[in-house]
Amino acid sequence: MQRWGNLSHHPDLLDPPFLGNVEVGFVSYVFECIIACRSLGRPGVCGLTFGSACGRGNYGPYIKCTEQALLRAIIFDFDGIIVDSEPLVLKLTQAMAAQEGWTITEEEYYHKYLALDDRGIIEYLFRSHGRKVNRARRDELLAWKARAYMDAIQDGLPSFPDAEAFIRKMAAEFPLAIASGSLRVEIEHLLEKFGLRDNFAVLATADDVAHSKPDPEVFIKALAGLRQAAFTPCVGHAPLRAAEVLAIEDAAAGVDAAHAAGMKCMALAHSLPLDVLGHAEWVFDNFGEVDFEAIRSAFVD
Repeated sequence: MQRWGNLSHHPDLLDPPFLGNVEVGFVSYVFECIIACRSLGRPGVCGLTFGSACGRGNYGPYIKCTEQALLRAIIFDFDGIIVDSEPLVLKLTQAMAAQEGWTITEEEYYHKYLALDDRGIIEYLFRSHGRKVNRARRDELLAWKARAYMDAIQDGLPSFPDAEAFIRKMAAEFPLAIASGSLRVEIEHLLEKFGLRDNFAVLATADDVAHSKPDPEVFIKALAGLRQAAFTPCVGHAPLRAAEVLAIEDAAAGVDAAHAAGMKCMALAHSLPLDVLGHAEWVFDNFGEVDFEAIRSAFVD
């Protein structure tokens, strides 16, 4: 059994039934898939919509349970991948830090803070300035930042070029999730503005986790949500494994988090140079350059 990353504070992954961080043999996977399909009287193909039999809604189209269906789900980061929010987040983070007399340069933000949620940023600032984390003051700063950000995004923010088209295309074939350090209310609001909310079966957010990326917790939460929402045993689906998921990230620490969760990662150079993201399996400048068929074929191997 192969473990991924430091998972000592993720006891759900230490339970054998959770296969998300375990490398299960390819033959075993295909066997499970065939059994599931035959139980439905549909050898080779499971013709049920995701989650439909469990009353969890229709989150996607038909999924083929054949040996070619090794890529089974996609998890997106949000800020810097779907929404072009990082310049605004940088500005507000600088204003938040200034309340304590701290400064954050643009370079520092993109290389040290990019993948952290607000709690992680504030706690890092306390420690890096030689101060013990004051939880009461931390929470005050968190509340200020949340209010300021929601005020600023009331009319929406721009999405990245081709992001909306890419998401809709992927949602026609795979169940999708978001794994982000943003708050749920922020993500929900902007997805509604884009008309994309119904494309995502699961949102794993800063509200759901105790640890920022590069810790894998948010990806683990998203995976668990997808297994419940789109791959439930009651509709005959084989359990979703981390190795069958593509993560999409814009931060080096986000790539590390995806890898620690046992997932392959595609990185987009929306926020950082290509070479900084070189440890991802695939790196592209933007959605318009993504060679998705090459990515799909790598999951077959």
